[in-house]
Amino acid sequence: MVTMLDCIQRSEDVGYRILRNSRKSTDPLKDIIPDFKVLKKIYMIGSGSSFNASGAVSSFMEKVSGLEVSAFLPNVFSKKNVFHENAL
Repeated sequence: MVTMLDCIQRSEDVGYRILRNSRKSTDPLKDIIPDFKVLKKIYMIGSGSSFNASGAVSSFMEKVSGLEVSAFLPNVFSKKNVFHENAL
């Protein structure tokens, strides 16, 4: 049986693996947005644990990026009418 402590201990290795591969994971964004300096806002859309993770990291992302970061549930985001033109 896997315990909560087992999951917590494994998450450290997973976190380091994500950091080691971050360039490979984020490089494709350069093809979509060649000049990140034009960005003014980041929208994160997710449900369940993805939404919770988005909410948990949004303030950190604002701190390191200097951009406004907002987390939305899909049904809430789909009802938005106003979007920043330079948003990701």
